[in-house]
Amino acid sequence: MKVNLPSKATSTLDKIEFALNELLSGKHEKNNLFSEIPKNTKIEKLDINGERLIIDFSEEFVDNLTNNHNVGFILDSLLGTIFQFDEIHEVEFLVNGKSLKYLDMYDFSIPFERVNVTDEGEVESNSKIVPLGNDPGVDPVIVIDPGHGGRDPGAVASDGTTEAELNLKIARLLRDYLEVELDATVYMTRDSNDYVDYVDRYSLANDVNADLFVSVHLNSVTDTRVKGTTAIYPNNHHISLSRSLAGFIHDRVISILQDYKAPYQDNRNLAVLRGTQMPAVITETGFISNSSDLRYLKTSDGQDGIAYEIYRGIQNWWLY
Repeated sequence: MKVNLPSKATSTLDKIEFALNELLSGKHEKNNLFSEIPKNTKIEKLDINGERLIIDFSEEFVDNLTNNHNVGFILDSLLGTIFQFDEIHEVEFLVNGKSLKYLDMYDFSIPFERVNVTDEGEVESNSKIVPLGNDPGVDPVIVIDPGHGGRDPGAVASDGTTEAELNLKIARLLRDYLEVELDATVYMTRDSNDYVDYVDRYSLANDVNADLFVSVHLNSVTDTRVKGTTAIYPNNHHISLSRSLAGFIHDRVISILQDYKAPYQDNRNLAVLRGTQMPAVITETGFISNSSDLRYLKTSDGQDGIAYEIYRGIQNWWLY
C-alpha cells in the first residue's frame, strides 16, 4: 500500500511506522484492495537492525486470526508496504515480544526476505527444461501433498466443509490420473484425514528423489466475493522449472475456474516450497470462501475436473 508520508516522518523507521499504521487502520481498503490483517491488531514496537525490520504486534494479530483469514494476503499487504523502503531487506515478526512458528502453512520462525528480481529465470517463459536431466521418455516420480488434515482443517466454508477434505479428494483423483495416464510413480504425503508435519511432507519428496512436488490447496479470504485459481512456486530453488510447471498447470485450470492471479513466486516462507529439493508448486484451485467456487468444489464433477486439469498441466510440462 502506498500513502503520502507526512513531513514530520523523517527517519526510515518513522516512515514505516506511519505506513503500517495506515494499513492497520483499514481506511484505505476498497473492493480490490484489502489487507486481511486481523481486527484490532496494533504495533507494540518497531525496530531496525541493519537491513532487518522487526515488528512486534499485539496479541490480536494471532488471537483474532480465523481459519478463513488468508495469511498469504496478510503477508502480501505487510511485506508489500514494508519493501517499498529500499533500506529494508528482511522482516521479522513477533507477537508480544515472542517469536512465532507457523501461521497456517507459513513459516514465521525465519525472517521474510525481499525477493531478488534478478533471481534465476526471472524472465517469464513457458519453455520446458527437462527436469533434473532426465530423458523425456522416463516415467516421473511425483509427490502429491494434500494440504492440511487432522487437527489442521485448513479453511472452513460457511457450511462447515473443510479445505482438508476437499484437498484430499482432489489429490486422490490427481494421483489416479498420473498413475494411469502418465505411468508415474506417485507418493502421497497423506491418504487419510491425518495431520502431517510440514517437515515430513517435503522430506518424503526429498527422500524418494521425486522429480516434482505438487501441494494441493484451496484458497480462502474474508471477502467472500473473491474467487478463482492461482499457483505458487519457490524462490530459493528450481525457480525456472517450478515457474514453468506452475504456468502449465495454471493454463489448464483456468479453462474451468476463473483466473484469480497468474502464478507467482513465493516470498512468504511457505515451508513445503522452501524445503523441497526439486521443482515444486502449490495449487490454489478456487476459494472455499466464495459461494460459487464452493458449489463447484463440492461436486464430483468439479473435483474430477480440477484433478484432470492439474494432471494435464503436469503431463504437458513433463512431455513438452
